[in-house]
Amino acid sequence: MSCITPEHHVSQYIRGYKLLANIPWDSVDNIIIPVNVSELFHWILVVFQIRHRCLYVYDSMMGGDVHSNNVLDHVRFLSTMISMFLVATNFYGKRSDID
Repeated sequence: MSCITPEHHVSQYIRGYKLLANIPWDSVDNIIIPVNVSELFHWILVVFQIRHRCLYVYDSMMGGDVHSNNVLDHVRFLSTMISMFLVATNFYGKRSDID
């Protein structure tokens, strides 16, 4: 976690400093994240429901082991990265509705 600083681009994005609408994550319920699965030249949509700490994946090309494994790898990476940044930015201390 030592590489995640308050000046990191993602940290600033989560806190609302780099957004066009300037709304920090601690004041919304859902985050919509488009993800490019570059190996497949394909986009998926991930919706992060903050209160339930859950990622919902919307994929128009469901099916096939290679496709599913590539998408799952991207979603696992995203879930790990989001968790690390939320802890590093003291996000959970700002939301009383999340355990």
